[in-house]
Amino acid sequence: MQKGKYELLIKNLELDNVVIFGLSTRAEACYDWFVTHFPNVKIIGFIPDSSTEKQSFCGVSVLSVDDIKQKQEVVIIYAERDVSNIENLKIKHGLKNDFYIFYYVKPFFDTGDRSYPEQEIRDLYQLNDTETNMFLENFFLAKQHGWSLLLSLDSLDWIAKYNKKYWDMDDNDLSIYDELTFLDCGAYTGDSLEDFAKQYGDKLKYAYALEADNTKQESLKNTALILGIADSTQIIMKGVNDVAGDFFVENIGSTTGKVVEDGEHSAQTTRIDDLSVQPIGKLCIKMDVEGFEMPALKGAAEAIKEFKPEMAICIYHQTSDIFEIPKYIRSLCLEYRFIIRGGVHTVCYCSTSRF
Repeated sequence: MQKGKYELLIKNLELDNVVIFGLSTRAEACYDWFVTHFPNVKIIGFIPDSSTEKQSFCGVSVLSVDDIKQKQEVVIIYAERDVSNIENLKIKHGLKNDFYIFYYVKPFFDTGDRSYPEQEIRDLYQLNDTETNMFLENFFLAKQHGWSLLLSLDSLDWIAKYNKKYWDMDDNDLSIYDELTFLDCGAYTGDSLEDFAKQYGDKLKYAYALEADNTKQESLKNTALILGIADSTQIIMKGVNDVAGDFFVENIGSTTGKVVEDGEHSAQTTRIDDLSVQPIGKLCIKMDVEGFEMPALKGAAEAIKEFKPEMAICIYHQTSDIFEIPKYIRSLCLEYRFIIRGGVHTVCYCSTSRF
């Protein structure tokens, strides 16, 4: 959405009858956003996205779709993650109401004390890339408006397509390389390894899967076994860092398990530069390590300078990462160029060859 058009939409936001679709923490965040930034908007209820016995949510009534389907003046704000369900919802219930999408983009760690000029951030990225430019437009708009945006349905296609696999073959593929080595940092249970292997097939010659949470070890082994790549996959139950040592993991067993300096569950970290990686073909590094991306990159400085790997680095954990991560990588190698893909998992793609 263009900045001028969005500012006009926000300025003229006078909605008298609004319902929020969903009863999740995102729906609660949507409600709080309206109360904080647009108290003139009248929210008359919530619509549950599944069966519930709740009669109220955030102090407002929980309504059924039947309560509003004959009231076209009611505007529906869709607050759930899977926005691709909107069309099914409209068709199933014959809804003629206007819809908006609540796009919640606040990073996990809002490092608001570190701020960079907008133009400096833009200058790091390939602005001839449509999705990168669109993401940055929305990033800066959201930053001005409580880290959230109210988007019209003409944004639906963009958002629905924005949750992609790493190095999605539709528009960000690695086809220029005949052989690939995948270094998966934050491997979890092997979901990214599975996506990579299924997309690139025989091109994947070797994989390193690094995960600090020891409860994921059996799942990682099973994933590699099922994929038929167990013999060419090295599973390393350590987190990545700029120092090798003894640490802890919090949120153990979950998708958000991360390395911390103090806690109940012991873990170890390693530097990528200490792994003696010898890639077959092009080295590809993915990092989704819950805010440890910068330390992990610093522990991979020599590998980055030597191999100039393709990299997919998550930048959604801290607001400063959108600037500091590409700037640091370019300080190691001036040839790197950067684009942005993602959505829920916003990713900075780094390449010296592809764009």
